[in-house]
Amino acid sequence: MILIKGGKSPIEFRQSVGRGLRRTENKDKVIVFDFNISNIELLEKHCSERVDIYRSIYNNINFLEENVL
Repeated sequence: MILIKGGKSPIEFRQSVGRGLRRTENKDKVIVFDFNISNIELLEKHCSERVDIYRSIYNNINFLEENVL
């Protein structure tokens, strides 16, 4: 799943990622590409809050942080 939508609304965000993160018989893993703009405080905060939501859905999430720009 590639997430190019920002924001931090817990309800809206859970609905956006819900299907991709839902476990099924044949799926127990998902790769999510999210983003963080590290030099803009508000966007960093939003990303941090999205990470908290990911962790509330799955407590065993691994993160790979990569600086692209």
